[in-house]
Amino acid sequence: MGRLAEEIAVVTGSAGGIGFGIAQAFLQEGAKVCLNDVNETLLKQSFETLAAEFGSEKVTYYTGSVGSSEDAYGMVEHAVKTFGTLTIAVNNAGGALGTPLDFEQLTAEDWDKVMGVNLRGTFLVSQAAVAVMKENKRGSIVNMSSVTAKKGMKTANAAYATSKGGIATFTRKLAYDVGHYGIRVNAIAPGSIVSGEKMRKLHANNAEAVKKFREELLVPFVGEPIDIANAAVFLASNEARYITGEVMEINGGVYMG
Repeated sequence: MGRLAEEIAVVTGSAGGIGFGIAQAFLQEGAKVCLNDVNETLLKQSFETLAAEFGSEKVTYYTGSVGSSEDAYGMVEHAVKTFGTLTIAVNNAGGALGTPLDFEQLTAEDWDKVMGVNLRGTFLVSQAAVAVMKENKRGSIVNMSSVTAKKGMKTANAAYATSKGGIATFTRKLAYDVGHYGIRVNAIAPGSIVSGEKMRKLHANNAEAVKKFREELLVPFVGEPIDIANAAVFLASNEARYITGEVMEINGGVYMG
């Protein structure tokens, strides 16, 4: 029996990268998982990969944007309809979403786009999940913040960093609000993680930039999705039963505080 046996999870933004790694780790630990993403083609491919490995009765998927109230609630409803209930929600979906890095080039539309997925999406999915979890009198929500919420970095724009800071604050407040239901709420704040084609190309083709980045690390390697997935498994499991309102920094020592 795995650490997440009998658990039912939704993992947003799980068609690839960190989200896929989390979903895979959850399945390995015995959970049933509902995948989610806006990229239907990649999402279906990821579903088929995991269904082949773990069995189609263990995994399902729901295409939609977490920034849409209809999709956020629809995803949770789909998971409950498929598996009977919901006990874990991982709010992983998000990113800079193609918005400019330079502050002066950011538009109000760029700002709203990032906030609409990163922060609004985390709120909507959490609210939908809490409605189910409180009936079970237990549950675990894992949000995705970032090292950029505390450390100014050249690789993140102002909208992204602000949204991730908001997620850290939201995590602590939500933990306070729903603790009496037996629901724990925590967040992970990753540093640079080699995931997705864009990051892999950067690390493969820009040796000088990678060298400078690695000099900031206190470990001899750059993190990968499994490093975040392992933390998500721990926070979602009963091993973390006395942990709530925590933001876990996972960045190889780039920032400590």
